[in-house]
Amino acid sequence: MDDLEELGIGVPVAPGSDTDEAPESPRLCAGADVKGKGIAEESVDKSAVSTAECHLTRLPTELIDSILLYLSVIDLVSVSATCRALYTIATSDHIWQTHVQKNVPGVRVTSPYPLKSFRALYEAHDPRWFLPKYKIWFSDVPGLIGRLVVARYDQRRGCIEGYQLLSRNTDISEQVWEAEPAVRIQNFEPRHMLHLDRPILHLPASLPGALSQEAQQVGSGKVIDLRWTDEDDSTSRLEKRRGTRFRSGIQMELGANDATRSHFMHAQALSHEDADRIVTSHFPYSGLWPPPTVPAPHRVTGANPYGEEEWPRSDDDPPRRRKDISDRCFRIRTFFHGPETSFTLMNFIARTIEDPIPLHFGGQLATYATLDPHLYTPTPEKPYRGIWVGDYSVHGCEYVLVHQPDDAPGDRFDPESLVREEGESDEAFAQRKVDATVYRGRLDAIKLTGDPHVPRGELTFSVNSLGEGGFLGVLEDPPFVGTRVVRSRGHVAGQGFIEDDFLSSRLFLISHDCIAQYWERFRHISYFRRVDIDQFLSPT
Repeated sequence: MDDLEELGIGVPVAPGSDTDEAPESPRLCAGADVKGKGIAEESVDKSAVSTAECHLTRLPTELIDSILLYLSVIDLVSVSATCRALYTIATSDHIWQTHVQKNVPGVRVTSPYPLKSFRALYEAHDPRWFLPKYKIWFSDVPGLIGRLVVARYDQRRGCIEGYQLLSRNTDISEQVWEAEPAVRIQNFEPRHMLHLDRPILHLPASLPGALSQEAQQVGSGKVIDLRWTDEDDSTSRLEKRRGTRFRSGIQMELGANDATRSHFMHAQALSHEDADRIVTSHFPYSGLWPPPTVPAPHRVTGANPYGEEEWPRSDDDPPRRRKDISDRCFRIRTFFHGPETSFTLMNFIARTIEDPIPLHFGGQLATYATLDPHLYTPTPEKPYRGIWVGDYSVHGCEYVLVHQPDDAPGDRFDPESLVREEGESDEAFAQRKVDATVYRGRLDAIKLTGDPHVPRGELTFSVNSLGEGGFLGVLEDPPFVGTRVVRSRGHVAGQGFIEDDFLSSRLFLISHDCIAQYWERFRHISYFRRVDIDQFLSPT
């Protein structure tokens, strides 16, 4: 079956079959058994299943379990279609719980509620498990500002949800820097919260999907019977499913405003050739999202922040097959939803003459991208990596990715290459090794959310070298006693991101969880503090 379009769950192909056609009336069961039968019994012609001896089944069940745990979901489904014995093992709940858990960081998933099994739960949210897996998502709208969203899985309700992350400074006082009395230090004690009243994502396990279909409730699950409205069309049902399953949006019931509707939409990545062809060297980079400043395996096109006529978008060609779906980007279309009315011509085109058509007004298409976890996961060698929040005065709090690129193979430092100096103590020598390992390489602070002057996706400051090349000294005056200072460049611009420039500045490396940027021209010091995203992954 082509890319296991229906994931193959409940629709395995008989061993030795060379066809990729699905059964004429496939059912995807996301929960209870159907008419007293299990999923395999409903979907597989038992007489077609191979009865040849499978040598793998000679192994102890515990060993087979261990082997199957190494398989991807698609490979696991393929194994389940080989014989009855492997079907029984490959569909066991503890194996599918493992696959669910791989996509839910920070929280142990102990229940498949509201469905009966973890296999059904996995299928219900397939192929959207990448949302909680990567957890951090930042968008290209509104305007130059954008937003940061935390996605998570709530096992109390069996849904994938996402909320905007907000922060505010609880200490707006200033202090004078004793070393330079003309310099003001803005105190910064941020408080973080999720905007729970206005969800951005809400995808329950009982989603009916995006196809033309009839759904019926069976037990605690939902069985989807794929029935197409135009039975006389010569196009096969399988071809229709392949062409529309991932193309249509999924309406989300967010409960925030009855006058608006939000649809979740999969995105298809641009090829590297297309991305290189359309990108420009300056903002807004032809709408490429994420922008070139953010490391990413692939990109899509997003919104024009200036509201002008849009360039060709990659959503003009949404994904048709599973392998086309980007697991690093998605879209949400929000629009005003007017009262239902009836238009004869529109109804005729839609072949739903008897049904009224709702009117959609205006709207916004937001594109979201995520970050590879290694970009924000600190290591002993790259301790400043992470998601940070900074104080931007009248613009409030903004989120920043502090990026320390990996060393090139030829630039990797071996601390054992250091030579002990004469009379140097063990403690001093050990500390010098640590410092030589940590204080080296670049550091870039990239805005995940922005403001009307310097937008999301742009550098807010950068350091060419944390080592000797950028070292300015160690401070001895409070409140920065013992703080290492390196040379940096601060990014400034006029409103609308015009006439941007990089100014000479200094970065104070106070700790691995707190740094400060000294904007020399403005005689101002502002703090940045690390954000613990994992504290928001548990709904309880």
